[in-house]
Parts: sequence; C-alpha cells; structure tokens
Amino acid sequence: MLQEHPGGKQIILKYAGHDATAAYKPIHPDDALEKNLPKEKCLGSVNVTARQQLESEESLRKKTKDEIRVTEAQARKPPLRRVLTLQDMEVRSPY
Repeated sequence: MLQEHPGGKQIILKYAGHDATAAYKPIHPDDALEKNLPKEKCLGSVNVTARQQLESEESLRKKTKDEIRVTEAQARKPPLRRVLTLQDMEVRSPY
C-alpha cells in the first residue's frame, strides 16, 4: 500500500505515528479514505474527547503556507449559483 501512494512513500513515512491532518486536508477530498481504503482497514470511531482536543488544537494552530494558499484559492472561486458552463465548473472544482 505504501508503494501505491500517488504522492510517494516519503510523505507517508514523514508523518508515520503522528497527526498528519494539516498536511492531509488541503490536498485530499473529504471522502478519500472511504473511497480508497478497504473496510477492514477502518479501526473504528475516534474517541469524542480526543476529537474535541484535536479540534481545539487545530483552531489554535498557525496555518501553513499551503493551507493559506488553498483557503485563498477557495475564496476566489465563483459562487456555485454563477456556474453556467463546463469551463465555470472546472474553475469551481476542488480537484
């Protein structure tokens, strides 16, 4: 599985055993894990207290240059109600 990662194994190994949320979120769609990992790899639900702690830490963390760039790019997209053509849709697409 490590060899199959499109971004290379180095990034996986860099974050092995650590929270990689900041690196992961800006470049992966929300459903990437559900679409690409088999069900048997799911280890279960996240502890609610741990999730709340992560969300709190996330809100206080300084954003990376990539996160800022992605946020700014999202803000520049036209609103969905203005998408009229295929070209408009390509501009609006997160991929």
